[in-house]
Amino acid sequence: MKFPSTNRTPQDFAKKLTQEYDNLIKRGGELLSKVPVAKGNTELMEMLVYLALLRQSFTPVDILMNGIGEAIQGYWVGTTLQNTPVPPVPAPGSFQNQSLNSSFVTNIGVWEPSTSIPANSPLPFINQLVQKIQMHLLTVQGQHLTTSLYPGFPQTPPAPGVLPWVGYMIPSVPFIFPFFKRDDEEDEITTTALDGQEKVDGQSLKERLDKKVKEIEEAEEQLAQEIQTFVEARPTPKTVKTAEQLRREIMEKMDELRCCDC
Repeated sequence: MKFPSTNRTPQDFAKKLTQEYDNLIKRGGELLSKVPVAKGNTELMEMLVYLALLRQSFTPVDILMNGIGEAIQGYWVGTTLQNTPVPPVPAPGSFQNQSLNSSFVTNIGVWEPSTSIPANSPLPFINQLVQKIQMHLLTVQGQHLTTSLYPGFPQTPPAPGVLPWVGYMIPSVPFIFPFFKRDDEEDEITTTALDGQEKVDGQSLKERLDKKVKEIEEAEEQLAQEIQTFVEARPTPKTVKTAEQLRREIMEKMDELRCCDC
């Protein structure tokens, strides 16, 4: 968002955002048993993000955040979870779950409407999006279909069970900036290739950024010198008086206007 390429399209943005959200969700799990998502509706989310970008381009009103929210809700339409781990909390009426047969989403959650604050940096938008995602995940609901053991076992054979769940959580993972590495690291850290572009190692990318920053600093310094030279070389008009001269003239004028009794 901060350094967009010249050939980037709304479809590219929608695809990238959907991929990152899908990867994020698959690192987490529902609150009850930490069962992760097996397959989300990425096709619907990508299409809705693209439509949100198109709608935003035709109106001055801020609707992008809510449009992305609708797309995120679309991700959970028909989403299924994995069959492991087996929920430790037994299905209602049973005393133990023997296996998890299937798990799915029954409620795509609530996305509270909001607007984003205009800013020169994308960070406020991203931070707000992260907070909205965290709030939304707590409202997602679903069901686990289990094979459970009920009172009377082993005389009573295992039977199906339904275990509802509410909320989804992503574990907190610290973000490591790819340009640098710790002193105890020996392997070179590389950035991820995007859209078939060539991979660039972190050191090379850092050198490019340092070079660009140096060029900007040199340009600013040269501009400051040119301004200083222009100011010094510019002749001072004779009609311009110093502050001391103006002060003396005012005092003399006041003495002329002052009456004898004063």
